[in-house]
Order: sequence, then structure tokens, then C-alpha cells
Amino acid sequence: QIGEPVRSASISGNTLETLLKVEAVGKDFELWPGRCGKGQTAFICDGGPHIKVGEMTIGGGA
Repeated sequence: QIGEPVRSASISGNTLETLLKVEAVGKDFELWPGRCGKGQTAFICDGGPHIKVGEMTIGGGA
């Protein structure tokens, strides 16, 4: 069931167990560049495709 959008969401659970519950992976793979600064600058990136997970625990405010 699709409900209301959630803001400031956090996902709780075991990463490996959640990965076993992935039901679909999109073809829209993208990476976004960034920097991590902690006294020094390191180039990083994040991203990936959209996924459909069968079941997971999500918390946040509406």
C-alpha cells in the first residue's frame, strides 16, 4: 500500500537482509560527484538505480 510521502526518512535494519528482499532494479543508474572534507578533501560519489524492496522498516515525519 502506498501512503504519504515521508521527510527526513531513516531506514532501520540489517543491510544484508534488506538486500535479499530487493524485488526489482531500475535501469536508471546515475552517479553524482561530491567531496568529503575532514581536514582534507577526498573526492567521492554516490548514487545508483532505483530499487523496489519487498519489506523494510522506515521512520520519519510527514
